[in-house]
Amino acid sequence: DYQMAAGNQNQIGGTISAAWNVATTNIPVQLVNLEAKAAQTTGYPLRLAIYGANLPTYFTANDFVIDYLARMPEMSVEWLKGAGQIPNGLFGFKWIPAYTFFYERDDGTGTKDAIWPADQVTFTPDASSGTDSEDWYEFLEGSFLVPTTVDVITSVTSLDQFKTVYGSFGYAQMSHDPPGMVNYAGDTFLPVLRNPDAIYQADVVF
Repeated sequence: DYQMAAGNQNQIGGTISAAWNVATTNIPVQLVNLEAKAAQTTGYPLRLAIYGANLPTYFTANDFVIDYLARMPEMSVEWLKGAGQIPNGLFGFKWIPAYTFFYERDDGTGTKDAIWPADQVTFTPDASSGTDSEDWYEFLEGSFLVPTTVDVITSVTSLDQFKTVYGSFGYAQMSHDPPGMVNYAGDTFLPVLRNPDAIYQADVVF
């Protein structure tokens, strides 16, 4: 949770005051209250909503969301065009589905697990370039030892043929069977939150 405050998680200190799988829950009002909380806490407006697999179903069964879509036919069309995904712009957010994110267990079974909980929505400020996003998150660069020559090293003490490179790196080495060159490229970085209070990780069913 990147040291996110307890009040920014789960029901966000009571801001998610009723579960979203209940048709009579006023989801739009809760979103308005969340935006007000973000403005009062950090001043960063929330723009992105990264959501799990159950959210589209909760929205299409919600009385208040259905009423809104009935009054906004263009948004209803966008919903239908998106094959059940929440359309961008709904209630002022860019909605990003995360239910396709997964990892495969490193145990030889081939089992795949979802990364994003089905009832989770994470709200963040804008993360696009050209915004003030660098004020709430950043990338730290790691280092990688890179050879500075393509020659075969004949001594393990030839440390002067290496240099430490931060961030993106690339180098080439000779191959011998068959003869040729092998190119390597990589990057070492870690995203970190400079201001964890700017993020809200909501569990909308409880």
